[in-house]
Amino acid sequence: MPSRSCSWSRNSELNIVKNTVVTISYRLSTLEGDLLKEAGGNEPAIYLHGGYDGIFPKVEATLKGVRMATEDEIAHGRAHGLSGHHHVH
Repeated sequence: MPSRSCSWSRNSELNIVKNTVVTISYRLSTLEGDLLKEAGGNEPAIYLHGGYDGIFPKVEATLKGVRMATEDEIAHGRAHGLSGHHHVH
């Protein structure tokens, strides 16, 4: 199964669906801003999408159907990830 990096546009054929290997970077912090856990850079989080308990369920639900960047977009710096602070409730 190929690994794909996620992009946040919903206008493509390369969407995150069941049995997609997803690589993401994230920071998990308290409401006060204290860092609890972080994944990214040379050690991103990698999980199998589709309800296999590889990532927090609400994160997985948020990523369902999201367009992923192609290898070409990543190689040429055209992949767009999330920026800023995003809260999953």
